[in-house]
Amino acid sequence: MNTEPTAGLFVGGALGILAAALIVAAVGLLIATIWSRDSCRSDTFFHAMLWCLATGIVVGAGTLVSMWPLKHEYHHWAPKSGTVSEVNRRLVSDNDHGMQEAYLITVNGNLYSVNEARGGAVKPGDFIRLKCKKAYVWGSSNHGWDCKWHQLKRDGKVIA
Repeated sequence: MNTEPTAGLFVGGALGILAAALIVAAVGLLIATIWSRDSCRSDTFFHAMLWCLATGIVVGAGTLVSMWPLKHEYHHWAPKSGTVSEVNRRLVSDNDHGMQEAYLITVNGNLYSVNEARGGAVKPGDFIRLKCKKAYVWGSSNHGWDCKWHQLKRDGKVIA
């Protein structure tokens, strides 16, 4: 399947690289302190190592939490296409004290959510192409798909 990564994957990857850099820095600090033991107090070194270790653990845990769930389908846009059998509209929160219209499109028996105005042009019988990623819902075992618009065909002609 041809997929493309989401922006969240890049942010999580950057945090992972930062965590690895902090761990390498902590190991480097340990080695440098052992080699120059004569000029360092041992309690200062111990506290510095504790801070480096704690920072590495917090950044590593933050990376895992920001990437949850860790499955591929939640972090990559996957192409979905097929014939539309049903179109519904719902008002959903835009997370800024407002509402926006979401289009729930049933394609080949699967339900996809599209948060674009072009979703209003879709009719049953149209052929649609979407780019979707699985949307994680805390506390639910039924996770849906959030989609970006790609292409709409009606009677063999590209509409939108």
